[in-house]
Amino acid sequence: MSKYKISIDKDRCVGSTLCIMQAPDVFELDAEHQSQVVDSDTDDDEGLLDAARACPMNAIFLIDKETGEQVWPRR
Repeated sequence: MSKYKISIDKDRCVGSTLCIMQAPDVFELDAEHQSQVVDSDTDDDEGLLDAARACPMNAIFLIDKETGEQVWPRR
């Protein structure tokens, strides 16, 4: 299970699919061609972080479940 809580800012997402290329088991496009989380129970936290970093709009937010700290995008 991932140590990150994942959220997507739909106002920022442009549907580039770069997150899907990095973590295809976690993300997919919805009917509006924006990214959505389909499975947050990944064990690949590094892959999840790579997917968030790949987003050109910084629309993917990762929050450390233990500390509540925003890991990505960095503040």
